[in-house]
Amino acid sequence: MGTREQTVLLISGDEELCARTRSELQLRERKLRVAIARSVDAARMVMREETPAVIVLQEAAVRGNNHDGVPLPLDAVVSVLAGYAPVVVFGNDARPAELDALVAAGAADYIGLPDANFPAAAEAVERRLKRAREVETHVRAAQRFRPIAAARA
Repeated sequence: MGTREQTVLLISGDEELCARTRSELQLRERKLRVAIARSVDAARMVMREETPAVIVLQEAAVRGNNHDGVPLPLDAVVSVLAGYAPVVVFGNDARPAELDALVAAGAADYIGLPDANFPAAAEAVERRLKRAREVETHVRAAQRFRPIAAARA
């Protein structure tokens, strides 16, 4: 049985970053679909239709948004997204302290994204995709075992 296509949801309003990320990830992973949402609200709409294996969030996509004039807290947005899939946050500098707990818990990775760190960002996404495939394989194996165990009981 072959590996099924995985989806990465990229949330960014930066067209150049989107194109570069899509190209880099699809070069590294053969069976990969990159869905792009320009905002967190647009990402919610995408997630109604499909389940991503990994979510890539450009920090600026959150920092530029606000709700009723109040900026959205990055940690709150990442926490909600992590309920759907692991999150890799592309930032500009060092990791904000507000993400420390989410990174420590394994729900998110943070990659400062000056151009020199772009390969590290792609590697973080690759690692998350590999882990998602491993989990899916274990779930499928457990589902195949369940009917056998029930028949023996």
